[in-house]
Amino acid sequence: MHDPETPTVTIQVLKIHPFGITAIVHGQRWIFPNWAAVLRAAGRPAAELDRQRRILEKGRERSKP
Repeated sequence: MHDPETPTVTIQVLKIHPFGITAIVHGQRWIFPNWAAVLRAAGRPAAELDRQRRILEKGRERSKP
């Protein structure tokens, strides 16, 4: 039985690749290396994932020639 106090998270798996899993978690598309990473992301607050995404995007911008 679902506890109404517990928030629910929808994970939509788009594709399973040989190198990882593409899934939508908290409304954002991610490529995860394995199922454990998908479940860890689902357990984290959406704001924390947004912060992590911004850090990754800044790193990509800096590495561009």
